[in-house]
Amino acid sequence: MTRYEVTKPKLANKIKLARLKRLDLKTEREVKRSYIVDYLDVWAKRIEIDLDICQREVENLPNPTFHLIPAVSIANRDYRLQRDDYGRVHSPFTQLWTPLRTALRFQKQPLYNIDIRNSQIVFLSKMLREDYLVNNRPEASDVRKFIGLVEKGEIYDYLLKNSQEAILAYLTRRKMREQRKIIWHEQFLIYICSIVRPKKALEWKFAKRAFQRQHPIKSIEMSITEVVRSDFKQMLFADVFYGKREINTPITQLFQREFPSVHQFILDQKVENYKNLARDMQRAESELMIDTVCLRLMSYHPEIPVVTIHDSIMTTGQYVPTVARIIREEFERIGFRPSLKVS
Repeated sequence: MTRYEVTKPKLANKIKLARLKRLDLKTEREVKRSYIVDYLDVWAKRIEIDLDICQREVENLPNPTFHLIPAVSIANRDYRLQRDDYGRVHSPFTQLWTPLRTALRFQKQPLYNIDIRNSQIVFLSKMLREDYLVNNRPEASDVRKFIGLVEKGEIYDYLLKNSQEAILAYLTRRKMREQRKIIWHEQFLIYICSIVRPKKALEWKFAKRAFQRQHPIKSIEMSITEVVRSDFKQMLFADVFYGKREINTPITQLFQREFPSVHQFILDQKVENYKNLARDMQRAESELMIDTVCLRLMSYHPEIPVVTIHDSIMTTGQYVPTVARIIREEFERIGFRPSLKVS
């Protein structure tokens, strides 16, 4: 194969955009897309789960039965994979509590999970770069910085590094509200199940309002000395990526200060509906992971066991290098080098 340098910027942008959208796979995708879910369903039905391990994991939880429902479905194989409007594939594996994944087996071999670090933001970066190519304008410096941190898997750590004091009080207030809601909800469930037992949705609604008036949520004293990464990530998604355009919190102010061009792009995506950004990120995720990576595995490596959990793929230990290589190659085709985590 002979390589030629493209010197015209406009033509180079068109080539990059075609790679981002994977137009070279469009016909193949359309032909095989209907078979991908069937292919994943066949492999899913061959996966076993050790219910003894699951029971030991959940025995000390407040509601162990709730966590065991997906595990029992996997064991009995009484389910069917479903694909939603945004291309994501849903199954008991996607509903399974994360610690219970250690109980999954294929021919007595444990499964390994190949996960993309910062995956949702990786797909946001893809949309961001695509937008710059469509409008034929150079990427802003903060956009390049943002994409670089996302590829290294360091975006959360970077934002969190110098913002401890600014968001500590905000996190404390949020945690107090969440704790009050949890306590109140537990009380409401006990009340509703043991006394009222409504059968219709309207009865549930009236019972909930009556209980709220009778049992107001009291304040809870809470002291937090440090913002941990998991809490910060949850707030970042809730406020910046999935929240309404009007939200103005220390988290949104921090993100806007560090990445103004990215923040403006996010706001532009939410003009018609604030949920559009999350939906577009899910579409980008499913197009790459399901319609591209899984399509390639189905076409060229049908012997490899595959279980998808949205932005990650589970397989046996011997096939981890192959699946990881394919994921990296497909991301590199669209100009990204994501950081993968195998667990």
